[in-house]
Amino acid sequence: MQELLERIYADTAVSPVEIVELRNATDDAGERLLEEEGRESVLDALTKSFDVTNQLVQEVALRLKEDGYSDTGAAMVRSLIESHIALLKATLRAFE
Repeated sequence: MQELLERIYADTAVSPVEIVELRNATDDAGERLLEEEGRESVLDALTKSFDVTNQLVQEVALRLKEDGYSDTGAAMVRSLIESHIALLKATLRAFE
């Protein structure tokens, strides 16, 4: 996964093809985890919630690109998404 991320972020742009490639790699990693740990668990719920969250973020990003929000609204949406990503990272680090 790390090599894929390094390749994707090697330039200044992320293409739709790279997003699909990353999504597929992430889905595969989630599937391997669920096969190992079982599907009737909080991990199953977590993978499903990530799927839904990613779909919603992509929908919002599309609306941002299509000028579906004011400049202030777009900045607030980006800030909201970035703050949630920061919270996820901080939570993960807190339990290392």
